[in-house]
Amino acid sequence: MDQTELWRSLLNLQLGTVVVSDNGRNLVAALELGKLTHIPCLAQVFNLVIQQFLKTYPNLPELLVKVRRMSAHFRKSSTASTGLETLQQRLQLPAH
Repeated sequence: MDQTELWRSLLNLQLGTVVVSDNGRNLVAALELGKLTHIPCLAQVFNLVIQQFLKTYPNLPELLVKVRRMSAHFRKSSTASTGLETLQQRLQLPAH
């Protein structure tokens, strides 16, 4: 039994009665009128969550640029990398 069959059997869904889509009100209402089962698209749900997260933290892209530059500095410089490793050992932090 494949995963789709397992989900259908667990949810008592009949083939041809299920529609996976975004959560648009008009679409969900139309599916209900047609007596079809609506399942929200997981990718769409993830996208909505991520978009809301990015709105909550508008400076995140700028912060990520700074973190990437800092990480690149330690990767490219053996002196900086050794200094960071020494500092991590002294502070009993995990080595990264």
